[in-house]
Amino acid sequence: MALVCALLIGAVWAGAALKQMGDYYQLMLDHPIIWDEERTGGGPVETISYSYPMPQDELSLELYYDSLEYLACCVQAEAGNQGYKGKRLVARVVLNRVESQLFPDDIVSVINAAHQFEVVSNGHIYTAVPDKETYRAVRDELESCTDGRILFFTAGRYNGSGTPLFRYKGHYFSGK
Repeated sequence: MALVCALLIGAVWAGAALKQMGDYYQLMLDHPIIWDEERTGGGPVETISYSYPMPQDELSLELYYDSLEYLACCVQAEAGNQGYKGKRLVARVVLNRVESQLFPDDIVSVINAAHQFEVVSNGHIYTAVPDKETYRAVRDELESCTDGRILFFTAGRYNGSGTPLFRYKGHYFSGK
């Protein structure tokens, strides 16, 4: 009887794992940054010219796409309720920091820097599931910059570390 129960539990677990893998594969097929039907008829995006040079070797390319996925998770967790423009602005803060001498020079390091993004410290970035609008906002921000001045944002008030620039919905954006 114990053997039958163990086999049944194993079969259920294996079925759930296969379903999860299938769901993940489908998500990757629908991923607007990697698979963009509007531009390529559903194939891999190879013709988009990003403002950041894309690495050429396979591992670097995989890490690059992983960093874009992490950026999308950060944007979803930070600005999921801020609409398309609000999501682009949060993505721009990260990308401007990557380009700034004041911060690390890669997306993941900028997001994970101590005391910079609350969604990292509270763990929300790890459970965020970016929607299509978020992926589109990240992709569009990679292609064209909304505001090269912004380096900081906070909810409810301006950040004390920068010069106040503007407010959009619930976020206050600041520069140097």
